[in-house]
Amino acid sequence: MRLAACSVASWVVEELRRLASLPGVEGLYYGALLRSVELSVAGSTPVCQDTGTPILLVEEYGWASHREAEESLAEALREAEGEGLLRPNRVSGVIPGIRYVGQAPVIMPLAGGGGEEEFRATLLLRGGGAEYYSRAACTATIRAAREAWDWAERLLGEADGRPCPPLILAMGAGPSVAEAVRQAYTALAGVGGWRRARPPRRLEPGGEPLPVKPRLLAVLGSAAPSHPACTCIALLTQCWALRGARIRVSRDGGYRVEPL
Repeated sequence: MRLAACSVASWVVEELRRLASLPGVEGLYYGALLRSVELSVAGSTPVCQDTGTPILLVEEYGWASHREAEESLAEALREAEGEGLLRPNRVSGVIPGIRYVGQAPVIMPLAGGGGEEEFRATLLLRGGGAEYYSRAACTATIRAAREAWDWAERLLGEADGRPCPPLILAMGAGPSVAEAVRQAYTALAGVGGWRRARPPRRLEPGGEPLPVKPRLLAVLGSAAPSHPACTCIALLTQCWALRGARIRVSRDGGYRVEPL
């Protein structure tokens, strides 16, 4: 949890280094973001004040159950909040009449489990503001590819400088909204390798709320087979501070944690 709270994906840092070399105020802006990452790593502190919603993508449960994984992560979150690595920022009871079942992190299984020797997962810390412009919708499969990029372009125009640019856009597709969202998170976490999606035209967030025009840092994508009649599309907006870590825990208690 300490590593995930303080680290930013290595490929994001490399891209910020490249952008920081640009001339004028644009380079100064991206240089400030890069300096923020460097200070966070040096001081083992959060990279921004909103350290986000924890999303755990489980690739292999190993010997653990879903409940055990949830309880272990919830305990780690409490410890991280106590150490000041994460800020308590969860709210329950927002929708009247809906029963809330605690403040557990979101766990998305990517594979089965049971009986294996290793628990393997990827933890993402998603800033609350980063999630604000995420969207999901369904369309006819024959129109899905074209409409996905049209939706993405409109979404980026609405998002403008929010969440904090440069933005990362993750796209997922599948036979249901749930599967499309799962695919989008899979792409964002880079599970199985980064999947770069290539838009048919250049996508650029509109407007200039900052001294420099925000850039689109990357477009990532993943998809599952869909029904010929209908395909669902999920679009996740992510600020530049993409934090997370790979977690591997063996049955004998040994573990390894690596940044994205």
